[in-house]
Amino acid sequence: MTPFAKKILLTSLLVLGISLCVYGGLLYEVNRQDKKVKEQARAHAESVARDQQFAELEKMYIDSEENRKILSEFVVAHEDVAYVLALIEGAARHQGLEARIKSVEVVPIKDVTNFETLNISLELSGAYDELQAFLPVIESLPYQSEVMNVSLSQTNELGEEVDWKGVLEVAVVKKKPL
Repeated sequence: MTPFAKKILLTSLLVLGISLCVYGGLLYEVNRQDKKVKEQARAHAESVARDQQFAELEKMYIDSEENRKILSEFVVAHEDVAYVLALIEGAARHQGLEARIKSVEVVPIKDVTNFETLNISLELSGAYDELQAFLPVIESLPYQSEVMNVSLSQTNELGEEVDWKGVLEVAVVKKKPL
């Protein structure tokens, strides 16, 4: 082989080597850019999914506004607890009974995050007919409520009039404070 052919062969091999290195570098860069594009596409898909989920939740929230208003009419607001206690005592007095709030206890409702139960114990005394007439009044409170227990006993007999005393336990659903 002539020296000129050797030079051409070496130059060709050198150009081929450089070309292979450049080609390898380009393939590496294309692979790296492909990974970035795939990561960006995944992040974009997650963002679109979150936006869709938020839009669905927002629509559900807007659609449930009327139901939430109706629900709020049956549930005691946190700031209205004193009003409800006064309402119960006042209703008892209106029926001719002596009434006193004995205790109030706030109890969480299992698996419910926004509401809790207000357990109210009310001491009552008066005529049996008045006590009996008071129960439907309590059951018709404008709130979600339930009479849990009623205990009555005679206190004394004076002529034909018999005095009764008792304890009434009522559970009322109330909204938790924010």
